[in-house]
Amino acid sequence: MKRLAGCLRWNSLSVLATVFMWIGCGSIPLQAQESREKSRTFQAAFLFGRISGPATSELESAVSASGFADNVNSIRFSTSRNYPFTNKDSPKTFTAQYRLRSPISVGVIIATTGVSETIGHQGFTQSLILNHAARSIAVTASARFKVLRFEFGPAWNQTRVREQVSLPTSPAWTTENKPGFIAGASLAVPVYWHFYLDAGVQYRYIGSSVIGPYTPTAYAEKAATFPATQLNFNHWFFGIGPGIRF
Repeated sequence: MKRLAGCLRWNSLSVLATVFMWIGCGSIPLQAQESREKSRTFQAAFLFGRISGPATSELESAVSASGFADNVNSIRFSTSRNYPFTNKDSPKTFTAQYRLRSPISVGVIIATTGVSETIGHQGFTQSLILNHAARSIAVTASARFKVLRFEFGPAWNQTRVREQVSLPTSPAWTTENKPGFIAGASLAVPVYWHFYLDAGVQYRYIGSSVIGPYTPTAYAEKAATFPATQLNFNHWFFGIGPGIRF
């Protein structure tokens, strides 16, 4: 009986020791993760994606209303298509955050919508090509909860518009500086690695700027004029890209 009791005590101690060893081993990765998180106070990412806003649809409607909605098949355009038509450049965004105290960070966002080109025709000889773009720089405060980050901050924005003409150089951009803000949320995985994948959505409040008036050269038809038009540059940005932590 004593031998049996001794065996039970020995087995119990062995099991208890095993449990403590398991808990200790499990806490090492957790502590290592926490220490890695605390040691990495800076992170940055480049995002590539697309934007969604009213500028393109508003501009195409204004181009169509001013008479530049004829569908043509010319030497310049090999196939017929419905006009007005817009070619969109790829938007790009750089984000960076410096952690002050978990979960709060301060950061910066530098963004460009890329140049959009809206094309319209009046007859066969009068073409209207309009370019519009926007740039933004924002200082943000953010809060991170594991893989999620929420940020908000004031922004300085610059809108740019011009008519593109068939000359060696097009006229200079007409620019306007405007205050605004950027609000966003992003998902960064893996959480503790030096390199990670960042996917985010941002709403950028920029405001409106005037584009026009323009009267492109007409070689046969009576010239049509595109009137001065308010263009709303507010938009959503959806992007994804690589990031790094230090």
